[in-house]
Amino acid sequence: RQNNEHKFWRGEGMEPRGGATQPTRRRKRGDPLTPAQAVEAVRARVAANGSERLSLKGRTLDGPAAVRAACDAILALHPPTVTLNLTGAEVCSGGADALADFLMNERCAVEELCLVDNPRLGVHMADTGVAARDIPDRGEDEPVTDGGGTVALARALAKNTTPLRRLNLGGCGLDDGAAEALAAALAARDASPSLESINLRSNDVSDRGVAALAAALSTRGGCPLKEIALANNPSVSSASLAALEGRLRVNRRADLVREAFATCVENGGRCSFRRRGLDDDDAFALASSLADADAARSLARVCVGMDLADNDIGPEGVRAIADAVRLGTSRSVVAVAVAGNPGGEIHPSKTPSTHARILHGCCASNLLRNAGEGEALKSVGDRALGDDGAEEVARYLSQEHGYSHRHRAIGLQHNDIGPRGARALAESLAGLPHLDEVAIY
Repeated sequence: RQNNEHKFWRGEGMEPRGGATQPTRRRKRGDPLTPAQAVEAVRARVAANGSERLSLKGRTLDGPAAVRAACDAILALHPPTVTLNLTGAEVCSGGADALADFLMNERCAVEELCLVDNPRLGVHMADTGVAARDIPDRGEDEPVTDGGGTVALARALAKNTTPLRRLNLGGCGLDDGAAEALAAALAARDASPSLESINLRSNDVSDRGVAALAAALSTRGGCPLKEIALANNPSVSSASLAALEGRLRVNRRADLVREAFATCVENGGRCSFRRRGLDDDDAFALASSLADADAARSLARVCVGMDLADNDIGPEGVRAIADAVRLGTSRSVVAVAVAGNPGGEIHPSKTPSTHARILHGCCASNLLRNAGEGEALKSVGDRALGDDGAEEVARYLSQEHGYSHRHRAIGLQHNDIGPRGARALAESLAGLPHLDEVAIY
């Protein structure tokens, strides 16, 4: 069920048979719900399934008044509705106005809104050249309202009080004008800070609309939007998609850093991104924040440990994080796990790579630097330092005498240190005036 819901919210499997330029085919349904019937339908679904995930999928709403009545009923629910599915509800531009008012209401808690298969939101009949009587299952008495619904919805997206995170507009007959309306909302100064995903699959957007969306993300900079789905828009080129994806990647990396900062604040300086599919670009973003101690929300201010195991970070990404820790701005970082990454271990033996050992050495140096005066033995044992990590520790001992000269006993046991690393340590340890004991078995 979860997999099916995930596909549903991404709009997979919903492409119209005739291609994106054709108005979405209407399914045969019962009579449209009047405002009173719409309220009863909401109550019935709540009684059956609860109020948090509410679906009126396939229930045609009889004009804007019915949409507004359903929205008013939803606002009165407790617990509040978080997910609302209006697939195939025949919402037109007037209904979109009602939805916009609903989303901007202070009582609204809807984070996911699905409007798949609502062609009246965007179809411009004059542009398509298709007569209403020629659309399957639609007669002369059922004219398609001229598009403009996206303009109404954009009014809500341009407000920073809108809680919406995911908006699905797949198969809604949207064109470049609709994409430009969305872009204007994303670029607004007070745009919704929570919006993460917009699904525009199976519409009639071209490169012009995609360019407007990409420009809006560039203008906004800190916009949290991380996904814009544009599959089955035949007029969109791969070059336009690549340019848009580049902007979205910037947002995803910025969001990753924000998440890391918030998690560290909540969890005593530690955060975990294990098995999150992170790559070198993500590692570069984290490293940049670790190296920028002057930024108000820099990871260098709050991070103690980071778990990046089992991702797709390569050698350059691991090296970037090691460099950030070594710079001295991230001296609080005492542990970073990179096992299970292409740049973190050597296959097939799965022993730590050179860059990983250097990173471990940088973290071990920070641990020694931050060790309290009352601890007799300052131990960095069992850290898989190897010779490269040992050389990093030796560099700390030799260069930062203000800290290293305090040490009386240091533990370096179980670290796979060979002759090269031992030689570097011996030379640096010889300069510590108060050192009495070294464990290196």
